[in-house]
Amino acid sequence: MNTLSSVSTKSGAKQSMRDGTTLAFGFVLLFTFAVFGRPEDIVPIVGLLHLTYILGACAGLAYVRALLMDRARFQWTPELKLVLALTVWFILGVPFAYWRGGSVHVLTNVWFKTAIGFFLLTQTLTSVERIRKLIWAILLSELIVTSVSILLQERLQAGERLT
Repeated sequence: MNTLSSVSTKSGAKQSMRDGTTLAFGFVLLFTFAVFGRPEDIVPIVGLLHLTYILGACAGLAYVRALLMDRARFQWTPELKLVLALTVWFILGVPFAYWRGGSVHVLTNVWFKTAIGFFLLTQTLTSVERIRKLIWAILLSELIVTSVSILLQERLQAGERLT
């Protein structure tokens, strides 16, 4: 009987942890949809909004809020440790790079964005259900982009290739 109550308490704790990252996960889904769906290619005015930056920032802020309110627990996964080690290695290697300016650009504009996205995924993908939702977001956004590309083929084509 005692073990049953401890299991239900742990299950309840896991459920409350998941609920703490629900908002962050919602923004991660929207971010994923914006990254793969590329609405700025279909409606160019959307590009001025920098939708991916806004949604990524909202996801990060929602996660930090959940941490500060003690509704989420920071998870040190082996993959997260590896990405952190690679980031440190990258930073330490920049002063020795042949093209320092380009290395700093890649570090700040590509690597950090990728690392932050990876961090948010490791912290918010806490169940198989969430992984399925993320996969569906990727598939549906790609389906929409493909459909629009086929339907608007004439307007999106520049010469022999699609723009």
